[in-house]
Amino acid sequence: MNIFEFEKKYQNILESIDEWGYLRISMGHKIKNSSIDSKSIRKSDFIWKKIKKLKSMFYGFKYWFKNYEYLFFSDSGQRVFIEGKYYDKLMDYIIEKIGHEKVLMIEKHYSFSQIDKKYIVSRTIIDFISRIVRLMDFNKNNLSDLNKILELNNIDFKYESTIKLFNAKYFIYKNLLKLYKPKKVFIVCHYCLMPLVKACNDLNIIIIEVQHGIINKEHFGYVSHIKLNKDYKVHYLLSFGKNETQINDIIISNVVPVGNFYLEYLQTSFKSNIKMKNLTKKYQYTIGVSLQDSDWEFYALLDFLKTVAIENKNLLFLLIPRRRIENIRLPNNMMFYTDLDCYNTILHCNIHCTIYSSCALEAPTLGIPNLMVNIENFAKKYYSNILSSKHTKYVENNLDFIKYVQTLSKIDKKFIQLENQDIFYRYYKTNINNFLKIKNILEIRSEKKW
Repeated sequence: MNIFEFEKKYQNILESIDEWGYLRISMGHKIKNSSIDSKSIRKSDFIWKKIKKLKSMFYGFKYWFKNYEYLFFSDSGQRVFIEGKYYDKLMDYIIEKIGHEKVLMIEKHYSFSQIDKKYIVSRTIIDFISRIVRLMDFNKNNLSDLNKILELNNIDFKYESTIKLFNAKYFIYKNLLKLYKPKKVFIVCHYCLMPLVKACNDLNIIIIEVQHGIINKEHFGYVSHIKLNKDYKVHYLLSFGKNETQINDIIISNVVPVGNFYLEYLQTSFKSNIKMKNLTKKYQYTIGVSLQDSDWEFYALLDFLKTVAIENKNLLFLLIPRRRIENIRLPNNMMFYTDLDCYNTILHCNIHCTIYSSCALEAPTLGIPNLMVNIENFAKKYYSNILSSKHTKYVENNLDFIKYVQTLSKIDKKFIQLENQDIFYRYYKTNINNFLKIKNILEIRSEKKW
């Protein structure tokens, strides 16, 4: 049973539970990963991760103490290196149009030393304080109806800690919003910031999400077949293209296609890297691999590709980590590569490979075909109804992998780009300008409940 089947089966009960608006995200992840063999999950270096988070906590601390008209919530994983600066590919152009001095960027840091701009602070301090505040929440949410259906379906979902953390973050964000009194709030990934979304709605602040990854009918962060409390929804989604406007039961009602800033930049400004060219010329084919975050996905893809790499020395696998590199023994023709960002790396490759990273949407727009490793059927489930079969293939064994490497690498880049042109709207800057001006979005005011 997936999250959609669960919601449909118990629609009347779940629609009456206010907390379901955010609990469904945690529940959805639990159900999604419940069928995975726990033996395949290996532990990461949690101590080192915590140390890095603590180091980033006070980044830009002095900028908390100023007045701002707009709040932006993003993460440093969205930053790319453009002309000597680390640029947030989703947010920075919008910030430039508004004016840097009017905006506070509250950023989730993965590499806090990369950013040199003003008015950026670390979200880590909010996460840290919220974990202290939740210890003072002694209320017990007695969701008896939810308990019954969880027990009936033998689902071990300990939602109490999720509720406590939500309440703590909601308390912090609501007071933060009352302090700054922003005109608008822009975010990346609303389902990662549900307490903020609820706080904005309770204070009648318009909240705008900028699309960061794939949105399709399988994504429970954006789709629900039951009626959800509107207080957990954002007002606008700035989407990649028209695909997001055609999804049934999408949670966000106002979807505005704008395109993608960085893809358009690369299409006109890409320059090949000499070091990368010297590395790849030793091999017949180079494959850029977008890794996933979850442990089981990370290792399942690595294990599959290691067997391919060992048997095919003419292939070079460049592993592109999202946020981490593990100390793993790899074949000589397989390596973690971080000298360039994922897009510049892929542009030096013959093929892009992943399970279901959103880079699969972007690679064809850059003229690079996809080879999707269909582990647990996630690749087909996420992309078979979106991406063209002319440039995206799905494999489950080594022989098919090699076969498609040979056929996909022969496809003309311009043809691939044309096949993908509906996924991303063109003229990103014009589209953003029109959204801000024609809709007059920056000046729309609601009666705020300060």
